[in-house]
Amino acid sequence: MILPGLFLKVAHRQLSLPLVSASLSQACVCHSERVLPLRLSSCAFPRGGVLPSEYSYAASNTNPPLRIDGLPETARSLMILLEHRNAPIAPRTHWICWDIPPILEIQAGDQRGKPGRNDFLINGYTGPLGQPFSGSFCFFVFALRRPLHLPVGASCYQAMRSLTTELLSFGELPFYA
Repeated sequence: MILPGLFLKVAHRQLSLPLVSASLSQACVCHSERVLPLRLSSCAFPRGGVLPSEYSYAASNTNPPLRIDGLPETARSLMILLEHRNAPIAPRTHWICWDIPPILEIQAGDQRGKPGRNDFLINGYTGPLGQPFSGSFCFFVFALRRPLHLPVGASCYQAMRSLTTELLSFGELPFYA
């Protein structure tokens, strides 16, 4: 009974992997010639560093603060994605949120925007599970021409499909947990 679910997960994720996996930059460039990079950083951890345990699922389970530089003036909305890149079987979505106003800083525990359903069947942020070393993660931030207007609890796949026509720029912040 467990194996069919795992294989279904792989089949489902293959539909969305070209947009949310490590090949994200290539996929975004393919959909729009004018996609510009955003610079994403955090005061809680360095780029490629280790996420402090206070943002893990076992601790406060809140998102870390994020800083966005290079936001286009024409951006009307933001979308955020947290992905566990090397999870067993397929990449896992830990957080997806859209219709965030175009802001330069996302504070720790920020509840703006509409949360989507992550791969743990929770609407909102689910931090890394807090094991000693659980792998490679990445925050993605997308600047959009207009809000996506998807309902709360929509899937990552639905959000990524809507994203392709509205994307202005994106940035990523890789880290380990």
